[in-house]
Amino acid sequence: MAKITIIRLLLSVYIPFQLLIMFWVYTMFNSFTYSPGYEMMKRIIIVHGISAIILLPALISLWLSFHYFLKHGYFNTKSRRFLKISGYILAVNTIITLILDLALCYIPGYSKWEQFPGELSSLVPVLLIGIGLLVVVDFMKQGESIEQENAELI
Repeated sequence: MAKITIIRLLLSVYIPFQLLIMFWVYTMFNSFTYSPGYEMMKRIIIVHGISAIILLPALISLWLSFHYFLKHGYFNTKSRRFLKISGYILAVNTIITLILDLALCYIPGYSKWEQFPGELSSLVPVLLIGIGLLVVVDFMKQGESIEQENAELI
């Protein structure tokens, strides 16, 4: 349980940090003056802003899941539900960000293809974490049913 407490504490610090990043992106978006790369920079900020907005509910849901782990133990439906939501949001966030990054690669006059392998290498781990959370949910579901069977036997 100590590890879950540490992760929950880290999420408690990171979620407000994520909100500050979203505010910073918003102020950057509004403070641009026209320059040769103005339109492209605005598009890149929009893509990463959308990704940050989608990521925020996943982080909050993950925090809630760890909260219920500490409150009710490992095998409970609330933790499982919030982990499932978090896993789906992370997977969808990765796919949406990938689609938006691919769209940026096809904008005339700007080639993002040189940066795309780096973008892809940062998106794949997030997708794997999202799928991993869904696998953990399945394990929790099996553990919950085993725990109920054991309780019935006693």
